Amino acid sequence: AMSVTIHWFRKGLRLHDNPALMRAAEGAKMVYLLFVIDPHFVQPGRVGVLRYRFLLESLRDLDAALAAKYGARLLVARGNPLEVLPRLAKRWEATRLVFEADIEPYARTRDQAVRAKMEELAVDVLAVPGHTLWDPAHIIARNGGSAPLTYQSFLKIASKLPRPPVLHMPTAIPSRAAFDEENFSIPTLEEMGYPPPENAVLYPGGETEALRRLDVMMAREEWVRTFEKPKTSPNSLEPSTTVLSPYLKFGCLSARFFLRALHEAVSGPRPASKPPVSLEGQLLWREFFYTVASATPNFDRMAGNAICRQIPWDSNPGLLAAWKEARTGFPFIDAIMTQLRTEGWIHHLARHSVACFLTRGDLWQSWEAGAAIFDELLLDADWALNNANWMWLSCSSFFYQLITHVRLTSDFTRLSPYILSLARSLNRSISGSTAPSRSARRQTRTATTSASTCRGWPGCLPSTYTRHGRPPSTSRRNVAAWSALTIPAQSSATTLQARPTWPACRPRTKPRAPLLWVMVNDIIVMLVRARACATALAHNFSRPCQSPIRV
Repeated sequence: AMSVTIHWFRKGLRLHDNPALMRAAEGAKMVYLLFVIDPHFVQPGRVGVLRYRFLLESLRDLDAALAAKYGARLLVARGNPLEVLPRLAKRWEATRLVFEADIEPYARTRDQAVRAKMEELAVDVLAVPGHTLWDPAHIIARNGGSAPLTYQSFLKIASKLPRPPVLHMPTAIPSRAAFDEENFSIPTLEEMGYPPPENAVLYPGGETEALRRLDVMMAREEWVRTFEKPKTSPNSLEPSTTVLSPYLKFGCLSARFFLRALHEAVSGPRPASKPPVSLEGQLLWREFFYTVASATPNFDRMAGNAICRQIPWDSNPGLLAAWKEARTGFPFIDAIMTQLRTEGWIHHLARHSVACFLTRGDLWQSWEAGAAIFDELLLDADWALNNANWMWLSCSSFFYQLITHVRLTSDFTRLSPYILSLARSLNRSISGSTAPSRSARRQTRTATTSASTCRGWPGCLPSTYTRHGRPPSTSRRNVAAWSALTIPAQSSATTLQARPTWPACRPRTKPRAPLLWVMVNDIIVMLVRARACATALAHNFSRPCQSPIRV
């Protein structure tokens, strides 16, 4: 018999290559195309205004596409899905509910409860995988029942799988566009309790923009062929990567469609870059993290997470707030956090810098706190990828080696507007700054009291590195000074009192690494910072500047 189907959009906000939408249209005499605004996510502290604007833009684009191709309408309801779906299923006499499967813990709990309520109404429930290249459960089954915990082991499994197929759009979706019994319109930001954002839209939401952006990128065949992500720059005026991640996050772009476009772009005898650094490698990283996240309880926290190191992080709300609000006094870090809050997207190397700075590099705060802030502010905040990357960058999982996440070029064009705006508000002139004296450096190195002071060099960047998982130099020995830090509640200045940035002013902990390696590493860091100082001076930062963090 022909079914009356509710297709519940969550992610997968597209018409192309949408397996769940295809299944909903099969054998249906009527399809109700529904999106439910869940109050769980309608919280400015949980989802930032830029991402919510992106979502609403994606819904409007989807509604327009449904009207143009099928004469249908996207129905947007508001409320708890556990209440909305049974109510509408009764009203519409639905016999089937179809949606795209989701691995996130909240979604799994919600979907299980929805399934139970719909079964009470004799409504069949079908969850269809479609957000990733392959179903994570299939990868886990091919690995003997457990998730592969290294990228290379994942690649071995993925290399034996057939290329995922790409589906066409449904030829027809039997639906209707007029509904008088309830208001199913797409709300505005103001109706959802968000203030209108002050900044222009840089990355419009929706399938139309996703496909346009993909076409533009794939037309650059040589760039696609030779793409290596570590060689891209966080400082370029225009993003040096695709910025397709927000569209993959919301399902405005199919990962399988993206992969097929990549294969078509690099086909031919000429050599192309390979995973893990190629564009295909980035999709496989996404797949790897989704697979691990789907099989790891408590993946988004340290406690109870079997793959996460249990590290005794400090907890200082003042430091966390200064980091989030771009008030650390480190121009590069503050510029990145300002860009994040202003644009909703930052380059992956910029993400590395601020993540290492917050955790193992300088502030020694928990990666969970940083992940929560990214989850609020990023357009492409993805539960699996966000938590995986924070564990990686804090050396809590996946990655434990010594690393220096400082990459500089003479081109600060993308971040310079934010650096300049910070420089104008700072309270000290760079021309009056001097390198710390030897005695001052020696006093600060001992870190015995909070009275030890040392002038930092405003152009220097923090060295965000750790030695083989050991706590960074700012922890343990001067924890009393750090715990005494306070931030004025009402202050127009962006000043935070903490330790300096000059590399020789770092109090040291005894490293596990061989002494020669430690000396070489410190020399490299000092040279990189010297270049940062020269770069800052070359860009004429002559306005009053703020003192960097001092103890």
